[in-house]
Amino acid sequence: MSIDNTNRNDSGLFEITLKNDYGQDQRNCTIEVLDRPSKPKNLVGKLLDIGECELVWKQPEDDGGSPLTGYCIEKCEERRAASWDEVCVMSVEERKAIVNRLIDKAKYRFRVSAENKYGRSEPCESIEPILIRNPFGKLITKIFLSS
Repeated sequence: MSIDNTNRNDSGLFEITLKNDYGQDQRNCTIEVLDRPSKPKNLVGKLLDIGECELVWKQPEDDGGSPLTGYCIEKCEERRAASWDEVCVMSVEERKAIVNRLIDKAKYRFRVSAENKYGRSEPCESIEPILIRNPFGKLITKIFLSS
């Protein structure tokens, strides 16, 4: 038996009635709809150093009925707004990533998706782009010469 156009909310207890020329029978059964996970939540980015930031997020509310297998991290430089690049795929135990090799004075958006055996979730995107710069302000280098 196949039921089209279902989603996770269609899971539950159902009563099934089967009929044929010889009679009918009713049974209760539990149906669980399996799917991709829902998107992770609360993605937050923090600048660590020039060219490096840390991303932290919370796990999705629904694993899709299958254990999560990992998280996919993507970045998008604001000047290339339509181009998302996969940075890495993290283990499911990690909900934190350090992204490096970012261009100084560029703005980046980040997003993270959860994965299970049925596929990848919709992404959770950072709310504001992160400007990559020296987090400590201007560095002043003084050279002292000795005589």
